[in-house]
Order: sequence, then structure tokens, then C-alpha cells
Amino acid sequence: SSHHDCPFSGESAQPIWLDDRLNSRIDNPLATLPGYLSSNLFQEASMTRNLDAHKDVLRKWQARPPHNTETFVSDGPIDPNCWSKIERRVLFLAKEAHWEGRRDKTWDLPKLIREEWKGPRKKLWWTLGYWAYGIQRLTSGPIPSNPKDGQLRQEVRKSLLASAVVNIKKSRGRPSSRDDDLRRAVAADGELLKQQVACLSPHIVVCCKTWHLVKNLWPNGTQISERAHDVDGMLVLDFWHPANRYPDVMNYYTVTVLLHRALFPC
Repeated sequence: SSHHDCPFSGESAQPIWLDDRLNSRIDNPLATLPGYLSSNLFQEASMTRNLDAHKDVLRKWQARPPHNTETFVSDGPIDPNCWSKIERRVLFLAKEAHWEGRRDKTWDLPKLIREEWKGPRKKLWWTLGYWAYGIQRLTSGPIPSNPKDGQLRQEVRKSLLASAVVNIKKSRGRPSSRDDDLRRAVAADGELLKQQVACLSPHIVVCCKTWHLVKNLWPNGTQISERAHDVDGMLVLDFWHPANRYPDVMNYYTVTVLLHRALFPC
């Protein structure tokens, strides 16, 4: 990704996401509490090292059976340059990637979205873009308006590029996921999945109908509000799959309200 295309480029370590209507920085009051998000706060230099470690985890993952004889779908930050600069890192933990017609030995999902699609394509990815837009801009004030209601497609595109997508299952993806199949993937590769998430050091993880599959990987997680958990210093939300049939407006305001309640408790 070219540096100039990244909305977060620049030398300043000042707050990066601003909501012009509120004229306020994205804030997280809980980040000052010991052990809660505080270990994950924005440090671009260490994030560069973490992204190198992330590549190593994916290489290790691809080298083990059965992935070494299958098409391996690598994932992670959609635009690593933007991911390392945004103040609130949002990771979507999804099930599996399925791409009909691809027979490559490996393919790079973030690169496809970033360079071929140049942002969201198809409803599922626009939905994740809407969610990322709202989550990245949450403050203790009013929840940002649903971006689908305005002419904000470019801002939604930037928001998706600055987020990360991680799939539980990285090869042999099915067009329709089955829980028993995904549980086997977690049993086989769960430790690598934990390492991958830890390398990316997200502030917020939105589980896209995956929390019930992975929650045993983080047995020390504690619920802090409805559907929200404190997991190793990350705020993890047990949420819906983005391809659900609920209206877009319900999707957007449900995910933002649940996270607002967790980040800014009354």
C-alpha cells in the first residue's frame, strides 16, 4: 500500500482518528487501569516488530499439515501501514475464507482487499467496514451516525483498510461453515491462532459468531458487560456474523452500543 493512500500517515504520534462533529479524540478511559488494554496502547515501533512476528506465525502455520498441501489463505491487517498507525486497532475474528476458482498454493486475503478490490466489495465486506467505522470513532459522547446514511463510502473504505481480519480456519475453506469442522481447526491450530492475535495486539476483537468456538483458548477471560469480555487486555465482543440477515441499521447500532457500554460504563 502506498504511504500517501494511508489516512494515518505522518510523523506525529498525536491522536489519529478524530470525529470532526465532536471535535474530540477517540478515548478509552479504561486504558489507564492496570491490566485493561493498557499494555496494548499505540506504539508504532513495537507494532512494526509485532508485524514481523505475525508473518513468522503465518509461515509456521502454512508449513504444518494439512495446510502445507492445501491452498493456504493468509490474513491479518488489511493495510499493515494503517494498522500500525491507528489509535484503536479493531480485529474481526471470522470463521474461514472460501474462494471458488482459486487454485494458488497460497493467497493473501488482505492484499486482495487492499490492492485488487481497493476496499470493501460485496455486502459482507461493506458491513465490516460500517462496523469498523463506528468502533474506531466511539467516544464517551454520542455514537457516530450510521455511515450508510451519509455519503461516507470513502471513510468506510479507509476504516476497513485500517482493521484486521483473522480466520480460524486458513485452508480447505467451505462455502458454508460447520461448527464441528471449525472446532477441529481450533483444536489443531488454536495455539497458533492465539499467537497470531497476540502479535497483532488489537484493542478490540469482534468475534463474528466465533466466540463460542474460541473462548476456551482464553480461559482467563472475564465478562465485563453484555456480550463483552476482558481477555488478556483485549476487549472481545461476542457478536453476529456479518452475513446475517438483520437490517444494516440494526447491525451498526447493536455493535456500537454494546461496545460503547463496555468502554464507557455508566
